Amino acid sequence: MKRFGNPRIWDYIAINARNSIEAGGWYNSFDGEAYSQAEMDQYVKNTYEKLKTYLGKKKTVIEIGCASGVTMFHIAHFVGKYIGTDMAKANLERNAEKIQREGIRNIELCQCCADEINTVLSGKVDMVIINSVCQYFPDMKYFENVLWKSLGLLNDGGVLYLGDLLDLDLLGKFKAELTIYQAEHQDKKVNIDRTDELWISRTYFNEMSRSDRVKEIIISDKLAVIENELTKYRYDVVILV
Repeated sequence: MKRFGNPRIWDYIAINARNSIEAGGWYNSFDGEAYSQAEMDQYVKNTYEKLKTYLGKKKTVIEIGCASGVTMFHIAHFVGKYIGTDMAKANLERNAEKIQREGIRNIELCQCCADEINTVLSGKVDMVIINSVCQYFPDMKYFENVLWKSLGLLNDGGVLYLGDLLDLDLLGKFKAELTIYQAEHQDKKVNIDRTDELWISRTYFNEMSRSDRVKEIIISDKLAVIENELTKYRYDVVILV
């Protein structure tokens, strides 16, 4: 079982978290500290900027792995219906409390694993969001299974957003930077071992673009002011069908 691939681990994280950043597992690999609110605001803004063209009050969105709702609670403002799914019960309970407390009417929550996403819908949707989740998938076979199931859920003209993918071509550079940091900061808890993460090369999507189901694939770097590992070693993909 990959790190964070177990619902019980995510439940533990959510139950013991002091805020939505910790509940979502947002920790820096260099010092083990949670990301700042400014960094997470930047992350959310990047997602919105990549998707705003495709949002609308008549649109239905489903998110795979909504976790603590960092993406969900922002994007839901701009669509008619938002379905947040996650495998961890504790995060869904935290989200449900916020939905009730703030009187949010257009968000529904559902507990399921990523590869079960096609079993929780009765119809099609306009957008599928998978944001900072794919790195926790066990392997490429699982990733591709979820990928094609997600595309199958979309209406014509729909959008699949794969956010925060770890760039395989930059893995060596990332590990080298972590190693140097550890040597200079021996008091810090540095996460150098990345074998439990799924890293995907941007070139993977070259072959996928030949599918009849895919209209266009847009690969982009992060929009950012604050530099961190999310902006330096990850990328986003928008797939139009």
